[in-house]
Amino acid sequence: RAEVAVRAALSYLGVPYVWGGASRRGVDCSGLVMLAWDAAGVYLPHYSGSQFDDTIRVPLFDIEPGDLLFYGYNGDEHVAMYYGHGLMIEAPETGYTVRITPIRLGYGFAGVGRPRLYRGGVEPVPTSFHVGPLVFHTYGFGLAIAAYVAYLYARHRLVKAGISVTPFGKFTAVIIVAGLVGARLAHVATNWSYYQSNPSQVFSLWHGGLASFGGIALALPFGLWAKKHWWPDVRLLAFTDALVPALVAGWALGRVLGPQFMVNGGGHATHQWFGLRYAGQVGKRVPVPLIQALEDGALWLVLLRMERSTRVEQAPGTVTGVALVVWGLVRALDEHLLLGQESGSGSVGVQIAGLAMALGGLVILVSVARKLQKAELIH
Repeated sequence: RAEVAVRAALSYLGVPYVWGGASRRGVDCSGLVMLAWDAAGVYLPHYSGSQFDDTIRVPLFDIEPGDLLFYGYNGDEHVAMYYGHGLMIEAPETGYTVRITPIRLGYGFAGVGRPRLYRGGVEPVPTSFHVGPLVFHTYGFGLAIAAYVAYLYARHRLVKAGISVTPFGKFTAVIIVAGLVGARLAHVATNWSYYQSNPSQVFSLWHGGLASFGGIALALPFGLWAKKHWWPDVRLLAFTDALVPALVAGWALGRVLGPQFMVNGGGHATHQWFGLRYAGQVGKRVPVPLIQALEDGALWLVLLRMERSTRVEQAPGTVTGVALVVWGLVRALDEHLLLGQESGSGSVGVQIAGLAMALGGLVILVSVARKLQKAELIH
């Protein structure tokens, strides 16, 4: 198939560069690659960054005709096809036509990608799709849906708990902004060697790169401030008991609709029947997002069952404490056993953060137990 793709790319020699183009009238760099591999029966999205995500990394010494050469952060700036003998086929930029030129290495070179040739089975869902010049990431839509569902559910639970929802929209906005900033800062910190050399990419959120625990770390203090500001008369643990089950449910849905459809979303390689294919990873992988969704879904059901207990109703903070302990420990174990070096968010950092969350939940439970014990002694 690679030979077919190379011949197809050669047929576009002399065609002018047109941004967003994907026809004989004009092509851009990713459009040329997309059309060439499409002629060989292999789908690639019309965006170099997504093509980088959807191809397998191969070392430069193993490059073969038909492989793709990427430039920029995660290949988001340019892509060309390797022709052989140290040459590549590319649609360079406006004012030029498709040409054969020596490969360029050094600064800006992001690596070599080889399109996956599937033989049976189900291919992974595309990680992004192109609408004209715009690129949309599948996982981003999924996370947005999960966040909206969590928002509606949390609002419902606050009403049920007798807590005013008038400022809840502003509260949610503060949490989302703080979470995004924290998640981005954590991602940049764990990938500092790259961003130190490419500082302009720090703010390119549309290219992806968010670390969930960083989001939680920054959203938490802002959330506490917002709660104190807008609900000063509501007990903190009563407030969190109302919100936490909605957050857990939203997280469970988010694992299915988000990371399940992102690049490198799977865990360790496996040959078991439950293994799934993920973009950017070779072979079948442990479906960690689905496993975590089941874990979070089970925790959500446990929390709902706990709420029916009269004793729990009399002990605000129990639901919050149990959720933090279970979620933190399970997340740390998932990272250690199922992901490890497959995680791009700093594996050790995630495990430490999970254990810290569990410790925080334990402190809350001990405090709640002491208050209950003291109340029983008084009565």
